Amino acid sequence: MKRILEIGPGSNPMHQKHGENLRKLAPNERNLLLEEGEDYTALELPRVAFNHWIWQTAKEAYGDRVHFVHGDGTEMSFEDESFDELVANGSFVGDEKTFAEFHRVLKQGGILRLGTKAQNAQRVVHDWAYRLGKMGFTMVDELTHRYRYTHNKGVIANLRGTDYVVLVFRKES
Repeated sequence: MKRILEIGPGSNPMHQKHGENLRKLAPNERNLLLEEGEDYTALELPRVAFNHWIWQTAKEAYGDRVHFVHGDGTEMSFEDESFDELVANGSFVGDEKTFAEFHRVLKQGGILRLGTKAQNAQRVVHDWAYRLGKMGFTMVDELTHRYRYTHNKGVIANLRGTDYVVLVFRKES
């Protein structure tokens, strides 16, 4: 079973899987997409409830393969090397403590997907790639992708219709 952890998914889980199709989907079509053999855990701050329809739909579709946990990306309650993939699409602070936790919970060879607005990508690549490299991550350019991110009006206004990039890193050590 491939275990995936997403930090701060809000009501739009793993939107990078929709890619360019995201802007064509109505808000009620932006469901969590899991492949056979994938297990998904959403980590959200305690103030965020998992009662949104998208989470109910995910539980109905995938049952025991979907998990909801309240917590913080800087101090996660998961065991060391317990996830194959970690997704953080614009919902984290790129500080040393957070990156150390990402490193701790990812398995050797695990994939780290960090999403950000494209206008920030050059700074992000320079800053994050350097710091993550010191922690044993390497950037996987061929998996990095861009798409147009759109969201429900008024929910995340600053991301509505924004070019988005997901940078991909692999944990080597």
